[in-house]
Amino acid sequence: MTTSSADSAFLHQRSDLVTSLRGHKIEVPDILAIYQGWTVRKHPDTNELREDLECFYKTYIPTDEQRNKARKVDSALFAGTFWTAVAKDKFEVLCNLMAWFFFWDDEIDCGSLTNDRERTEAYINDTIAFLKCCLQPELNTSFPIPGRLHNTGPFIGIGKAMLVGQSLEDRNRFAESLYAYFEAVRASQAQRLVGVQALDAYIERRVESIASRPCLAILPWAYSLTIPSWIWDHEATKRLIREVAFGVFLANDIASVKKELENDDVDSIIPILVYEKGVSAQQAADIVIKMMTQSYQDFLAAGDCLRQAVSREGQSVMQDMNIFIDSCLDVIVGNALSSMIAPRYLARTAFSGMGYKFTIVL
Repeated sequence: MTTSSADSAFLHQRSDLVTSLRGHKIEVPDILAIYQGWTVRKHPDTNELREDLECFYKTYIPTDEQRNKARKVDSALFAGTFWTAVAKDKFEVLCNLMAWFFFWDDEIDCGSLTNDRERTEAYINDTIAFLKCCLQPELNTSFPIPGRLHNTGPFIGIGKAMLVGQSLEDRNRFAESLYAYFEAVRASQAQRLVGVQALDAYIERRVESIASRPCLAILPWAYSLTIPSWIWDHEATKRLIREVAFGVFLANDIASVKKELENDDVDSIIPILVYEKGVSAQQAADIVIKMMTQSYQDFLAAGDCLRQAVSREGQSVMQDMNIFIDSCLDVIVGNALSSMIAPRYLARTAFSGMGYKFTIVL
């Protein structure tokens, strides 16, 4: 494969940006302090399910290297802080879903498909086809050709569990949120291979590709909630879901920036802020913390608006909406905590003193 002049220019641009950030130190305050009035919750079966995930790894992850990488994610911790009070049988399914999210995405983000757009296209197309068979069997679609790479085998069990305990509308909403996520990942890889993206465009792309929407679309099944269609279509709900995605990707970008730079990748908000705004890495991190703080305030405002919108509904709908809103906050705060303490991103030596203040040397 030949390298075009545009490709060469981007590689030079990316290399210069990575080099300029090497050795810079970033001090990050305790991110959890942003979420005043909310206590981090964790599912009581998290530790037990962490051990049970070994079966998932051995069944679906082919190499020791990949399995060790998956363990560093600590998918049980992410699941345990996202879905904090679901029944144990559903929590088992959700742990498998979380482990699958990271394993599936890593193939594109930092695996065999990272620089291969043609194979990525097949990977995503076959993933969508496989999930339609598992999650929407009434469509009578066909499984992909055996032997094709798509890493979606876990959805045989996940899909079977989700065929019961929710409405067809809710199941379709979850399925469509996954397909939208795949398309966002497709677009994200294409952009990453082209060049450093403008900040506003990067934010919009990242909001769609962070996979928080499926984590919220599954809440009716996870908690047996009844949420009328008009509530999903309400502007306050759309704002709430967007702020979850915003908070999740910002926390993830801070925690993972060193990992990204070690892979010579600058598709992260801190390098993009440095590149576009001409600020230091520390100043970029400070900007991100302010963005997270404002996003949390916007989330609370959207939650209040949504509660007001459903105040004339029956008591059961109001109770379900309170569970939904609180679960959205579980996802934001749980992601912030898990991104900091899971071994995937930050070493224990990064933390000092009380709380979760940490230092990164890029």
